Amino acid sequence: MASVSELACIYSALILHDDEVTVTEKKVEAKKEESEESDDDMGFGLFD
Repeated sequence: MASVSELACIYSALILHDDEVTVTEKKVEAKKEESEESDDDMGFGLFD
């Protein structure tokens, strides 16, 4: 069985990894929204 210090290390590594994934997902989502906005603005000026 794992000792308390080993479990603490494992849990902290999992928490840190989860935070990194969440931040990365937010960055990807922001880039998607940014690109969707720029795509919408690109073509409509031609038909005004």
